Amino acid sequence: MKAQTVIVTSLVLLLVLVINVRPIEAQGSCTDPHEPNNDANSARVLQPGSIQATICPTGDWDIYKFTLNAGDSVYLRLTNLLADFDIGLYSSNQDDWVATSENGGTDNEEIRWTARSRDVIYIVVWAYGDNIASRVPYQLTLQHFPNLNLEPGGDSW
Repeated sequence: MKAQTVIVTSLVLLLVLVINVRPIEAQGSCTDPHEPNNDANSARVLQPGSIQATICPTGDWDIYKFTLNAGDSVYLRLTNLLADFDIGLYSSNQDDWVATSENGGTDNEEIRWTARSRDVIYIVVWAYGDNIASRVPYQLTLQHFPNLNLEPGGDSW
């Protein structure tokens, strides 16, 4: 009887360890070549073109930076969304958000913005409510238009 109790206890303990370890492994298996990029100090420089990255683990923010001259415009597009992700631009000159795109669900996000002076802008990607993560990469596309005012009343897209 004592041998059976030891065997059953060992099996239960093994199951508890296996069940408890798997979620930790799943959370720790996020791979994103752009990490760490969770604050302004660790923001990755973004070049024109497209990149793929993930919002993982839950609560992750991805922050990139790009320098613009006065009159430079940018077009940002966030696609391949399997969850409700949003995007925003933060101006180092204005110390504030200058543009955001917060469509619901998995709709693509887009921002068009023109710098009024030389500025380092921070591009921030996050999950709505900070309660979602996805190992499936989103795609972030940056187009840069030097000296092309695309503000309302300026040239058209």
